[in-house]
Amino acid sequence: IANMMFPLLGKPRKASLQKIISRFSKRKDDIFFIQIGSNDGVTRDPLHRHITKDQWRGIVVEPVRYIYEKLIENYRYYPRVSCENLAIADENGTREFYRLKESDDGLPEWYDQIGSFNPDIVETHSHKINNFYKYYITEQVDCITLETLLKRHNVQKIDLIHIDTEGYDHEIIKMINFDKFNPEIIMFEHKHLPIETYKEVIHFLKEKHYKLYSEKNDTMAILRG
Repeated sequence: IANMMFPLLGKPRKASLQKIISRFSKRKDDIFFIQIGSNDGVTRDPLHRHITKDQWRGIVVEPVRYIYEKLIENYRYYPRVSCENLAIADENGTREFYRLKESDDGLPEWYDQIGSFNPDIVETHSHKINNFYKYYITEQVDCITLETLLKRHNVQKIDLIHIDTEGYDHEIIKMINFDKFNPEIIMFEHKHLPIETYKEVIHFLKEKHYKLYSEKNDTMAILRG
């Protein structure tokens, strides 16, 4: 989807986002990050190596309880990382969340990474998993706004924010208070965004003085110096 529409946007440059993160981590001291949709903090995680090796400070957020327990375990020896078992949403409270239940039935290794507020996004994977609806469930998850999260942890700066929320990324980007925080890097998954929504996000970030880079599934916005 993203490749189809890039000419309409002023195409984000193709780049290795992992290399950008590595250079960022090498040149900047005392990095504070927010990661929303952390899963277990390790699997396919572009930040984990830098968080642990370079001693980043920050907050990791995961709404699914059994995955959150793995997240805690993976960061148990890193006191600079705070873990939150919740989702970021447009208001505090609870909300329906769609996902596949925990299973040892030999599901694809990525099956626990497709939870979403949007059932349509989860169901797009139904043809890839045998007996998909045997595992498909809906649950209520605790939610808070990004502002509430930042106040809870008395956050004074954000150097990098990474969002991977299966189709809700654009809503979280709009929650950032750019008058108070200007993250140097905003990384988000564009894979599940409709074309028009992705166009709006790119336009919004460019207006906030970010330049854009992309890979297959993800886009990175870097604040212009």
